[in-house]
Amino acid sequence: MNIGKKFGKLNTIFEVNDNIVLGLDIGIASCGWAWLDTTAKKIIAAGTFGFETPEVAKTRESKAAVRRVFRGQRRRLRRRRNRMRDIRQLLHKNGLLSTATPPIEGQPKPAINPWQMRAKGLQKKLDGDEFASALIHIAKHRGYRSNSKSEGAQDAPSEDRKALSGLAAILEKSARYETVGEMFALDEEFASKKRNRAGEYTHTVFRHLHETEIGILFEKQRRFGSKFTDVTLEQEFATLAFDQLALGGSEDMLGRCPFEPKEFRASSLAFSFERFRFLSKLVHSRISDDSRSGRTLTREELAKAMNGFGKGAKAISWSRLVKQIGLPTGTGFVGVGDKGMKNDVARNSKGCAFGSNTLCNVLGEAAWNSLVKTPEVLDGIAHILTFQEDVDHISAKLGQLELSPSILDTLMAAVKQGKFAKFAKAGHISTKAARNILPGLLAGKVYSEACEFAGYDHTTENPAKLETMTNPVAKRAVLETLKQVNALVRHFGQRPGAVHVELGRDMGKGPKERGQIKAGMDRRTAEKSVAKAAFCQLVGKDDCSFDELQRYELWKEQMHECMFCYPRRNIEPMALRHGQHVVEIEHILPIGRSQDNSWNNKVLACATCNRNKGAKTPFEWFGDDHARWDEFNFRVKSLFGDGKIKGFKVRNLTMRDFDERAGGFIERNLNDLRYASKVILGELHHLYHPSETEGRKRLFARPGTVTGILRRLWGLQSTKYIKTGD
Repeated sequence: MNIGKKFGKLNTIFEVNDNIVLGLDIGIASCGWAWLDTTAKKIIAAGTFGFETPEVAKTRESKAAVRRVFRGQRRRLRRRRNRMRDIRQLLHKNGLLSTATPPIEGQPKPAINPWQMRAKGLQKKLDGDEFASALIHIAKHRGYRSNSKSEGAQDAPSEDRKALSGLAAILEKSARYETVGEMFALDEEFASKKRNRAGEYTHTVFRHLHETEIGILFEKQRRFGSKFTDVTLEQEFATLAFDQLALGGSEDMLGRCPFEPKEFRASSLAFSFERFRFLSKLVHSRISDDSRSGRTLTREELAKAMNGFGKGAKAISWSRLVKQIGLPTGTGFVGVGDKGMKNDVARNSKGCAFGSNTLCNVLGEAAWNSLVKTPEVLDGIAHILTFQEDVDHISAKLGQLELSPSILDTLMAAVKQGKFAKFAKAGHISTKAARNILPGLLAGKVYSEACEFAGYDHTTENPAKLETMTNPVAKRAVLETLKQVNALVRHFGQRPGAVHVELGRDMGKGPKERGQIKAGMDRRTAEKSVAKAAFCQLVGKDDCSFDELQRYELWKEQMHECMFCYPRRNIEPMALRHGQHVVEIEHILPIGRSQDNSWNNKVLACATCNRNKGAKTPFEWFGDDHARWDEFNFRVKSLFGDGKIKGFKVRNLTMRDFDERAGGFIERNLNDLRYASKVILGELHHLYHPSETEGRKRLFARPGTVTGILRRLWGLQSTKYIKTGD
């Protein structure tokens, strides 16, 4: 079967066959598909379609990034060429050059040393060619100037720090000379080398030193009676030589708020958004007490937690929160272990109050207290600092907020020092929506209730569009999948009654993350080979099945004991063999309730414990038996202390409030590729007319592969793919 690649609009001219299901398993470089007849329970056809990822094979670097580098080089050279052409024309127009055309390559050039002319021009009158040589030389090497808000950041990359160090050294040395050109021409340190070598920044010059030199040269030549010192020429030359395009901001790339469509999404470091994020976490948190699930925070405690938000610290840990609320020393929170008490409440790497605290420290307490009364102004400041990059643009935008001159000057001084370099990224709602939701959260309502209290529907989502996808790997996969669907519809002459879509979890990740995943897979493959050999030797077998390997590794992880037996019970190695029903692999959190089939949700238990536990969590099973629960916790923590069980598995084993967190588990396990899933489902909707989808859902995004879809439909054990090529 030869499936073509041509892709236009999705075919809707063919009839819909409700007996047909199309299963799609989409990865970053392949699309697996199966065309199924649900009535006959028959696989009509199945295949795989491979395509190239838009990445360099060896480095995993985006091909778009490679093209962008070369495109930037061409643009820079083109601008430099045009700038020098305009300068030559200007100098020719004013009589400094006999021709506006530069000397032809290969012909001897005039014996004029521009460095000497830059020094000579301070002492003697220069003729037209000599003055032009000095001016053109300065324009060609016009020095360094950056208007980026990140320029002065203390944690700037090492290359930037090297450049700034070199700039500072030249600035200090040039103070002993009238101009920087005179320094390079006369100082013995620069006699043998006046330019940087690759990777060096020792001869890097600030642009303002060249701008100052131009003014001094023109002034000196006026005193010496030169006829080439017209003020208009000086101004026009300076504009051409030193003009620089402003850095573009990212505001035009911002999405709209799902609750307030006319508003842009907030800066993730805006005052209102940080308070919203912090409170959203608190209203779902529970203080540990004698009850099984703990208690929620009262309105008074929430108000105390928010008191002075932004003043104290960038990060607010659980232990700090206990003191701020006034709870007894040693009070804990459900799901937060002893070590977790030191973590930030919102689990934000910068700290849940990073933006607010940074602004507070910059402005000072008096100015901060005055602006807190108008949070929309603070939000506006954060918005500008986050989505504008150019210093001049930031100054102009801040000026529109009608801030007092002292506050504006303080902010701009901090911008130039790089104190707002980490202001980046957007939240998922606008600051207006955050301010409207805050009263409900302060009243102790959970997020969904607070949204309803503010008049919002928390299930509202902006439509995902193919043209807005920025991940080239995911976008390529979506486009190739749409081509494949179109080709299948044309080939079979009918449209499927339903489409089931599964996307590989690595599609939404960047090259570095996928490289780490691959390295981890290679490491894991080696570990499995060693474990298989050890298992075979232990039980006297020649091979090892997947199930036996999992049993063996869990057996080792649990120190050869059943995880749930009380008192403890050792498991004999022979019980791990296939066909033995003494022990079984058990999901800690029931898979039907958590959708979690990962290693961190699996333990080895004897068959009796497995049956007795049923579809319960460990706490639901025997949490009321305090002696057994304490012994179980001690066992889990002792294993964790030896480094044999990962932290997430400890969390699952000791969780008390699973019912309240179950939605979050399912959400997280299905969320990795939500946006890509939405895009492809949105595009596949074009496969059907509105009348055909009304009252019936035809498109599904579910976990599992095409094989998993077949198993759910018919209980099949395996599927053999038919490779169909293109």
